[in-house]
Order: sequence, then C-alpha cells, then structure tokens
Amino acid sequence: MEQTPAKSESELPTLPDDVTVDMILPRLPVKPLTRFKSVSKFWLSTISSNTFAKTHLKFSSLSNTKSLIYKELFSYRNRGSYLSFDECDDMKEFVNLEDKYLNINDPRYTRRAARVVGSCNGLLCMFDSDVLEFILWNSVMNQYRNAGGPEFNYVLNDDVAGVGFGYISSIDDYKIGCLVHSEEGVCRVSVYSLKTGEWKETASIEEKGFFSIERRYYSVLVDDIIYWSPVVRREYEDKESHIVGLNLISGLLTKVPLGNLLTGYFDAKVFEIKGCLSLCCNSVVGRRRRAKRVSDVWTFKKNGDKHSWEKSFSINMEGITLLYIFESGKCLVSQNSNQLMLLDLSQAEYVEVTVFWQRQRRGNIYHRAIADVWNYTESLISPSGISARVVNEDGGETGERIEEHA
Repeated sequence: MEQTPAKSESELPTLPDDVTVDMILPRLPVKPLTRFKSVSKFWLSTISSNTFAKTHLKFSSLSNTKSLIYKELFSYRNRGSYLSFDECDDMKEFVNLEDKYLNINDPRYTRRAARVVGSCNGLLCMFDSDVLEFILWNSVMNQYRNAGGPEFNYVLNDDVAGVGFGYISSIDDYKIGCLVHSEEGVCRVSVYSLKTGEWKETASIEEKGFFSIERRYYSVLVDDIIYWSPVVRREYEDKESHIVGLNLISGLLTKVPLGNLLTGYFDAKVFEIKGCLSLCCNSVVGRRRRAKRVSDVWTFKKNGDKHSWEKSFSINMEGITLLYIFESGKCLVSQNSNQLMLLDLSQAEYVEVTVFWQRQRRGNIYHRAIADVWNYTESLISPSGISARVVNEDGGETGERIEEHA
C-alpha cells in the first residue's frame, strides 16, 4: 500500500497573525504569555505592548474564577494573602501571597514587611508606614516599582490619616492618594501619578475635625474619588457624621454627609456596589444571649442636585461579617471566623447560602478573621516605566525593557 508522504512544515496550515493575536493569546494566563515572548520578535513586541495588556485584562476580568487579596485582622506586618474559588464556588486556592508568587527581590524591601492597601487591574499597592514608602507590584509577573512617598518633612510623630489607590480610566493613569496629619494640626494631601512617576502636594488643610476616617489603610474608588470608612461617634456626641473622599484627578478633599445615618450603629465600612458608594453599618439587636448582629447596607443616590442614602438590603444572621460584594450581587461573608460563605441576595432577602470553606479544628490556614478584601485579576499591566526591574523565576534579572506606562 502506497504511503502518503508527510507534509513539510511549510505545507502545514497556519493561523493568520491577527487571529492569533486577537482571539487566542489574550485568553491565555499571564505566565505562559511571558514565556511566549521568546517565540519571535513579533510575539515579543505584541505581548509587551500596552494595547495587548489592556485587551488581555478584559478577557481576564470575564473569567469564572474569582480571585481576591485579603488581609487578616490584627496582623500588623502582612503583605496579604490570596483567595481563589471558581464559578461553582469551590475553593481552589487559599495561600499566603508570598507563597504563591516570588518575593520582591530587593534587599532593602525584604527587611521590611509592607501591607497591602489596594488592588487594581493586577497591580497591588503596598505601603510601609515606618518610612512612608509605597510599592506598586505586579505579583504574577514579579515586576515592581518603588513609588517612594510624598516629598515633605515627614517625622515619626506625624500621623498617616489615609492612603488609597485606583485607576482613572478617563486619563489612563494609576494614582495613589496619601493624607498625613502633622503635630501642628495641618493635614497635607499628596497624589502620586504612575504616568509621570511623581508625587504632587495638592492641598493643605488645617481643620482637624475634617478627618473622620476609621480605616486609614482601606478605601474604595467611585467616580475617580477614593473614600474611607467613617468614624462612628457615640450617641451623646452632638456631631453629624460624614465620609471623607479624595478626588484623584483634582487632588482635592470632599465630604459626603451622613447626617444621623450612623445613629444606633457601632461600626461602618465603605463598599462600592455597581458604581455607587455604599456603606455597611452594623448594629446589635436584642440583649445578652438573645442579641443578634444586623448589617444594613446603604447606597448613596444622586438625583440631580439632591443626594440621599437609601437602604439596599440587610443581613440578619448570627455571627456574620460582610467582607466583599461582587458585581453579581453576591456577598462574601465570614461566620464566627469558622466559615466563608457566599450569600446570593435578592432584593432585601438573601435566598441562597453557599458554604465553600469550613475551618478544620486543627487547621492553620485561617487562624484570624479577615479584615479587608480587594478584587484581584492577573494581568500584564506594568507597574513601572522603562526602568522597571524584571526578575526571573531563578532570581536573576532579564534586562527586558518595559514599555512606558501600561
């Protein structure tokens, strides 16, 4: 029987470059893509481009796997940990961030342990309060940029009132906001731009009562403004509450009035829900053994010149702490630090509860309550410009040139 001769490589069908670049490569994980840069000069220039990084981010955001960066309560020196689960709410990963990815290979940095203060498009914003220094880190690519800190005379007695991080799509820039309150009663406001690589002092406020900020290292971004959780005052204090915000474009501070909304609550935390500023307020109903914790979620509504707070929903379950709200409306909650659950909300009532992690009696992967949670998506977004340092898995530098601002 006559054998058919094998086809040469030149005769094998090949996909057009535009199909490969537009339809296949953007759907692949980050780590394989970094290896594919060595396939050809064309693939190197394509995968390293700003345009491709943004296209890849869009596909990554549509993934059915949910990834979060979380910080544990009362953990002062903590870079954060990584939590991942799929569309069926099955736990996939629950590890320390530095165990999942390579440590930043910087001798100065490894002597300190900065905390996570923000996450956006695959970039983590880290902050070391001892030296007022920020690090922007793409953990999966192990690229980082030392963003330094505001350029004014910072002394140990100065108090960092608030920090925040976010992406401003209208100007295609990532920005860090920092509020530092001095002993003299003056608060200096500074904003860092990744595009320019510079800090700029944007305001100086002498009104100490302005800064009603409870969680200085946690914020949410809504309409180019980062907001911090408000201080819940005692009932006998005759002062109206407010939320402090910092416009990352203008660099100016703003107040969102709360009136008497916080009356009767003992704690409040800001969230972003479907593009709106929201506030989860906690109270205790009943006394002693019959006491039950209730979480009310309020949303800030804007109707022309009129602004108002409307209650969106309530969670009335024993021992529940709201950690994160997804765009789908599902809520990530913990119960008595022993379970992680997803609540599927419908209007004002939760209709489905999914327990996807249960603490084992002798386990040690979840020994503290989760305090703050940020959304996380693996990306090719560069944290730096042409001077970025790229570290291989063996700890050596590639010498690769990173394009100016991704």
